[in-house]
Amino acid sequence: MKKIIFIIFLGVGLYSASAQLVSGNIKATDSYPQQRFGIGVSTALFDGDEEQNAFLHKWSISNAQIDDLGYYSCITPGSSIFYSLFFSYQYHYNHNWYLSALIKLNNRSVRYYRYEVINPNDYSRSLVMMDLLDLEVPMMINYSLPMSDNAKWNAGLGAGLVLNLWKQDVDASGTAIAVDSDNVYEFDYGYGLKAIEAVSPILKASTGFTFEVGKRLMDFYVSYTYYLNKPYLLYASDLDMGYDTPFKENTLEVGMIFHF
Repeated sequence: MKKIIFIIFLGVGLYSASAQLVSGNIKATDSYPQQRFGIGVSTALFDGDEEQNAFLHKWSISNAQIDDLGYYSCITPGSSIFYSLFFSYQYHYNHNWYLSALIKLNNRSVRYYRYEVINPNDYSRSLVMMDLLDLEVPMMINYSLPMSDNAKWNAGLGAGLVLNLWKQDVDASGTAIAVDSDNVYEFDYGYGLKAIEAVSPILKASTGFTFEVGKRLMDFYVSYTYYLNKPYLLYASDLDMGYDTPFKENTLEVGMIFHF
């Protein structure tokens, strides 16, 4: 709900701020070919809670349980918030077909939690936060179907590249200490996340609507991005056990484009 409200407010702001800008219209009497430039914003659906998150890797790491102590540690996904800002270019061959390209800056704020549990009433939690930045450049071929003089339905397929701009690995390590009535236990651990691919090829599909409001055009769309490789690696170790798991961030987005 917060993401939808964010996009609605942004659309109203862009529309108000551009009161002096004039673009083409989408009526069948338009002349072609036609070029359109725009700016846009998007956010990911299902990216707040752990159960709905398309980015966070769905697993936790637990070390061997110590029966007489009840101690264990684990790493679990927290939350992720995704948004992007971009420039848009469209080249309309005719009333139905057009090519489009985006230069898109994506940001995803990610949280992971590490739990050190001695017993149900005695545990600690540490937090790791990171902002993953990348530059996405997709190109798509699109089909438009007029719904009225002021609205079109659009659908597109394409491919592109994602350049990873996040270079600094996130790493945490140390020694966890647990104490029972007779002994002190120490456990070495380490965990983190890093980028392992500088460039990722992607496939992209989208659908949505173009509306003419006054003399301006606005696109509202839903898109899905599928990564062809796994650009990130989550790694961790507990009690001399290591885990290395590559993963990717296929994204279902909702967004809008304002044409000026």
